[in-house]
Amino acid sequence: MTYVGAPMIYYGDEAGMWGANDPTFNNGPWIMFSTGQSGTQLYARIVTSAAGPYNTGDDAIALGNEYLGSPHQYRIVWNSNTIELYIDGAQVVTRNLTIGD
Repeated sequence: MTYVGAPMIYYGDEAGMWGANDPTFNNGPWIMFSTGQSGTQLYARIVTSAAGPYNTGDDAIALGNEYLGSPHQYRIVWNSNTIELYIDGAQVVTRNLTIGD
C-alpha cells in the first residue's frame, strides 16, 4: 500500500486498520521512514525491541518536511551493530545499537 508523498510500511494498523493487539507485527524490532500521525514531516523510526520505546527518542527522529510532496529513494542499512538511513543516496541518520530480543 503506498501513498504519494507519504512513505510507509503497512504492518497491520496503519491507515485506520485494526491490529493493535497483534503481537506478530506491532512489536519491534523494526525500522521505517514515516510521516507519523500528523503527516506534516518525515520521521525515521527505530524500535529495537518489543518493549518500545514508541513515539519518543529514536522512534521519532524528525527529518523535516522538505522530503514531502515529491518522490525520493529511501534506503535502510541494518547491520549487526549499526543502523544507517539514507534519502536520495545521502546518509541522514546513523545509530550505533544492538537489536534486542
